[in-house]
Amino acid sequence: MDRGLRKAKSDKKDSYKLAEYACDNWFKLNKVRENDEIYNELRFLSRQYLATISVQVKQKVNFSNLCDLLFPGYYQLLDDNNFILGLEIFKKYFHPEIVKKKKENQFITEIDKIAKKLGHKGAGITLANKIYTLAQNTIPPRPNNQYSQLSASSCADALIITIKTSNTIITEMDKLARELPEYEVINEIPGCGKKLTARVIAEIGDVRRFKNAGSIIAYAGLDAPPYQSGQFEATNRHISKRGNKYLRKTGYEIMKTIKSNVNNENELRLYIIKKESEGKLKKVAKIAGLNKFLRIYYGKVKKKYKELNIWKTC
Repeated sequence: MDRGLRKAKSDKKDSYKLAEYACDNWFKLNKVRENDEIYNELRFLSRQYLATISVQVKQKVNFSNLCDLLFPGYYQLLDDNNFILGLEIFKKYFHPEIVKKKKENQFITEIDKIAKKLGHKGAGITLANKIYTLAQNTIPPRPNNQYSQLSASSCADALIITIKTSNTIITEMDKLARELPEYEVINEIPGCGKKLTARVIAEIGDVRRFKNAGSIIAYAGLDAPPYQSGQFEATNRHISKRGNKYLRKTGYEIMKTIKSNVNNENELRLYIIKKESEGKLKKVAKIAGLNKFLRIYYGKVKKKYKELNIWKTC
């Protein structure tokens, strides 16, 4: 709205700008709907979740590097089920020398107590045996001293905080998303678990603001806009990437989950495999699958809203 020659900043100028914008674009304004606040809160939490995950990834890389220096092979013993347990153990037994000073039965008993406090029943004994065996057969580059201990405890604490924070945020997102009619519909689509369902709803928002499925695809930046100049018209175009990059990221994660699940031969997985068999790159095939996913999403949610008699486009 900065149409003037002078870049003046005053309350009067701001008022004129707002008035001109309203007069020129009043027909484009969207009506406020009943669940708009829920969508806004979901979007806000989604951004916080992604920011936390970004920090968490960096912390995991740091933890992995630290394990290579203090306890080589330790990081490879951990998985999603025992990761926090492994971090708590690492704070106390960050060096093979500390483990070797303990008798095997004594070490296993102590680890089992730590595991039970965290709610793990049998995982503590299994992990303790692996750690004790590893300690007997590894030689770390760094010595066991106060500086190594400080680095181990601070790194583990920071990573535990980010993991718990991201889990808390996604739990709250799931609670909010369950209040929306589309939650059950989307959760039935293979590949949409608890985390991804809440995130994809947060990024798409209210589907009633989109005219058709193609509008969501354009919003995600997955459309290939036409390019024409004179007699030339391009036929091989790339996706625009002009839309919501967070929606593309979340959708791509869903496609990776679907593709990796060999036990569930659903239409999306078969479609991705078909595109790969046609010679498409794996990433291109997943993007094609995401395009199809968004069309299915729009159709299923629209059907649900019409059944509830609450479908009315903006």
